[in-house]
Order: sequence, then C-alpha cells, then structure tokens
Amino acid sequence: MTTWERRKRSYCAMSLPIWVGVAMAVGTVVLTYGAQRALGASKDDLPKAEFVLDKVVQATGGKARFDKIDNSVIKGTIEIAPAGIKMDMTIWQARPNLMYTLMESEAFGKIEKGVSGDVAWEVSLMAGPQVYKGQQKADTLRQAVFQLLVYWRDVYAKAECTGTEQVADKDCYKVVLTPKDGEPLTMYVDRETFLPVRTDVTIESPMGKVPLETYAGDFQEVDGTLVAHRVTVKVMGQERVMTIKSVEYNAELPPDRFKLPPEIQEIVDKQKGEKEEGDVQP
Repeated sequence: MTTWERRKRSYCAMSLPIWVGVAMAVGTVVLTYGAQRALGASKDDLPKAEFVLDKVVQATGGKARFDKIDNSVIKGTIEIAPAGIKMDMTIWQARPNLMYTLMESEAFGKIEKGVSGDVAWEVSLMAGPQVYKGQQKADTLRQAVFQLLVYWRDVYAKAECTGTEQVADKDCYKVVLTPKDGEPLTMYVDRETFLPVRTDVTIESPMGKVPLETYAGDFQEVDGTLVAHRVTVKVMGQERVMTIKSVEYNAELPPDRFKLPPEIQEIVDKQKGEKEEGDVQP
C-alpha cells in the first residue's frame, strides 16, 4: 500500500462522525448502584431498557442538571498511531442539534464538519465541500442531537435490554436503541456504575455501511460533570484515540459559529433552486 493510499484510508477513518463516541462519553458526576441481576440472566429477569437508560442519566447527574447546559466546547486530539497521524480537534455543540467540528493536521490540513438545522456537511482538502444526503444525513443529524443520552426518547423509536455481557472486564447490560430510520445502536452499560462502557453502531458513508465500536474511559470531573477523557474508536481496521484536553459548558460562542461555510451555502442554494425548478415543471 502506497503512502497516498494509507493516508486516504486514514482520512476515510478520520472523517467518519467522531461525535458518536463523545456524545456517549460525556456525562455528569457518577453515583454508584449495586448490580441487580446475575451476569447471563434470562431475558425475563432483565430490567427494562428505560430503567437502565434512566439510571444512566441519573448516575451521570440527572436530567435537571443537563437541562441547564445549553452548549459545550470540547478540545483535544485524535491519533491514529500506526499511521503516525495526530490531529488537533475542537467540537462546538449547542441545542437542539447544532454542531461544528474542526480537525487540523499537517497530513490532511483542515477538516470541517457540521450540522445546522437540517443540513449536515463536510469540507476538507481531500474531499472538497459535501452536503450529506439520504441515510448519511439522517445518521449525522441524529448523532448531533445535544445530550443524546438524556433525550434519547426524542430520537429513538424503541429501546430494549437484551442481555448481559462482559465488556472491557466489566459486567454490562446490553441495551439496543432502534431509531425511527437507520441502524440500531447497541450500548453496553456498566451494571455497577451505570456508565456507558462501549457503543456499537453502523453508519452510512460514501464507502458504504461502516461499523463503529467506541470505548469510553479515563473519566474525570469537569465543572460538576464526569467526562471521559479518552475515547477509543475502532473503525475500518484502525484504532483512533481521542484524548480530551478541556471541556467548557455554556460558553460564549460567536454568533456565526454554526453558520454554513460559503461553499456549503452555495451547494444548499443550488439544491434548493433545482428542487423549486422541478416543482414548477408541468
């Protein structure tokens, strides 16, 4: 494999939605609850998924605490060690589903990704400006929902606790969340702390369906919240590690923080014009 091919493969892995793991990893101060079922318990003995997910919210601070957080700014790095790639990363996110992600490195230059309203987009030197469509758009809009774990009922059509498994040496409940459209998300929740340990999801991308396996660790307290400062994502045969350096809530954001870049706005306007033109044709 040539250097260019390795870089392209690494870019493809890097450019997949990075906030899947972060959204599942950011929580508030953990409370500890005893395990309530034996590992490998029958389905009839399992708690309801709603119970487990509500415990996750409770264990990570409670809905009242989350309701007071209107935006967040997360800074850190992303590293793909085998490829020798390390990128600086900043994620700005605000209610209800506004997001802007900036990644920069010598290898790839600047990669920008965002969600504003019903537009999900990306701009990079390697891929150029893109406005997502179809399932890729739906997946990205869902993943950008602010505090997804707290407001999961607004996003997912069904939740089911399907069993117990050992994940990363922890006894976990296995909870499957099925969206209104798209692939289900499987979350493994520590039965003792009710913190998410791993999430599995398959997303749509230009390369087809791509499975993501995300692990959260190194939880540290930040402004009354508990945040995973190390998030490991396994994708396309590579392992990328996100190391969180700082987290700020209710930050003063520039008014245009989530404004579409000019090249993306141009694509949106063109698509809108083509649709309007098609609507008026006999």
